[in-house]
Amino acid sequence: HAAAFHLYSDRPSQAEIRGWLDEDIDHRISAAVKRAFPRYERHADGMLKELFTLERQRVAQLLRELVDVDVQRDRFSVRDVELSTEIDIEGVRLRLRIDRIDRFDDGAVAILDYKTGGRRKFLDGSGEPADAQLLVYAIAVEEPVAALGFYTLDSRETVLDASGRDAMGADEWQQALLRWKQAVAAAAGEFAAGDVRIRYWQ
Repeated sequence: HAAAFHLYSDRPSQAEIRGWLDEDIDHRISAAVKRAFPRYERHADGMLKELFTLERQRVAQLLRELVDVDVQRDRFSVRDVELSTEIDIEGVRLRLRIDRIDRFDDGAVAILDYKTGGRRKFLDGSGEPADAQLLVYAIAVEEPVAALGFYTLDSRETVLDASGRDAMGADEWQQALLRWKQAVAAAAGEFAAGDVRIRYWQ
């Protein structure tokens, strides 16, 4: 997360990313990794430092794959990275940190969350959100939300799993997003009223 933040901290457009030469990409990735790791390496012993050296190489490769995926997407610019914000949903106050928000030419945004480990899917087999995290983020932003998705950054694969108006159609997406937001608000209201039962997102 820290390395990905530093890679796009100057919030480039996709056109700018596509214009990076190989040496530019190598330099940016090297700088991002260099800035991300010192806080973890500060008290490391010799053995752990060797492991961190290998981890630096792995993360650098993941960032390269992240760039490769981004240049194949529809045109966008990075609006925010690691955005901290607070919202109140039906009396439930939440502090959020949104990994990344991309803006499209018409002002709508895509909200993306970085995940490590196994591939995360935004929608399940029935076309419903697998969890409520991205929906909470969608409630928190002011711009129209055109897409939501998980960016899996893992040694096995780096892939973006998202859905939005392009996949579902603009009208169907807006209807679905409104319904999902209302479900989140209803659950928050129940929690604020004292219903603390643990339930699967449906």
